[in-house]
Amino acid sequence: MTLTVSLYTAAVLGLLLVVLSARVSQLRMRHQISLGDGGNRDLGRFIRLHANTAEQVPIFLVLALIYEASTGSSLNLTAVCVVFVVARLLYTWGMWTKAFTRQRQIGALLSLIAQAWLAMALLLIAAGRVA
Repeated sequence: MTLTVSLYTAAVLGLLLVVLSARVSQLRMRHQISLGDGGNRDLGRFIRLHANTAEQVPIFLVLALIYEASTGSSLNLTAVCVVFVVARLLYTWGMWTKAFTRQRQIGALLSLIAQAWLAMALLLIAAGRVA
């Protein structure tokens, strides 16, 4: 079984995490701050952006991989993965420009909706297999 949808999703989200990590490193070097944010608001914002993405992405990918392993690639999985990737890009755009924006709000909400959809779908799949 090929996990094509999960594979592409993991690749794109992995690249997003690399970009965010590089931005944190760049700000650390520019401001000569080794640990924490040193009171620098920009660095603090990017540390939080990277951390939030690192918190959200793994659980989504686990859910997507289990879904795809259980049902195969599907339009439903592709759609929810696209929604999640777009959500994370919106969240990143919002945080990159300012600490609180409409893009950030929409990105956060869509991230949670995509995760909830996959979790509920897995519960339904599990219930169907048990019965």
